[in-house]
Amino acid sequence: MTNIDKKCAEYGFKVCDYPKKIYDMLNEELARLREKGSTNILEDAEAIQKKVSGSLPDEVKNFNEYVKIGVIRDLKRIAGRIQKSGKSYEEKIEEFTKEREFSSFANECENSLRKVLGILSTDGVFASIIWIESKKNEESYRAIKYQISKFLHEILGDSRFSGNPNNLREEILNVCDDISQMFFVKQILEQMLTYALYRARSLR
Repeated sequence: MTNIDKKCAEYGFKVCDYPKKIYDMLNEELARLREKGSTNILEDAEAIQKKVSGSLPDEVKNFNEYVKIGVIRDLKRIAGRIQKSGKSYEEKIEEFTKEREFSSFANECENSLRKVLGILSTDGVFASIIWIESKKNEESYRAIKYQISKFLHEILGDSRFSGNPNNLREEILNVCDDISQMFFVKQILEQMLTYALYRARSLR
């Protein structure tokens, strides 16, 4: 495996591995709450949200600041809805602390990756980025865009890619002026996203 192959695998895996880290840490905190009980689910949700967000490794924290994984982002909203329900105390605790299944994110991510790879193969690099940006309300696409940006920065450096996902479309457009560079980017993105697809499938 060449160094580029390793980077393709590394960043491809991160598309799902970073969200899985967030799910795993959240589920650990929910399990602790389930064991000790709760008198105020809303307050506990806020505390868990802060603890998980603050305890993430720096790379995953930066990822989540951009992607905003829903299981963390929506924790207080869900807790508020459960708190207001007419269910018993025990039922409220059970509902709020149930395990968040990562398979739902992995399935969503797999479908998104298949779509991006299809567009990349048939319509090219710029079209695939436009498609990703058109889906900015879906966290799987935000995760894909984030890792593409970091990957291209790692491979091609500051002169071409800043590593800031907000700049990705403009940076890709500039690369498209150079045919040989454009085909190289297409080739390595196909490889990186294929690794991401295999990883997503393995985590369903």
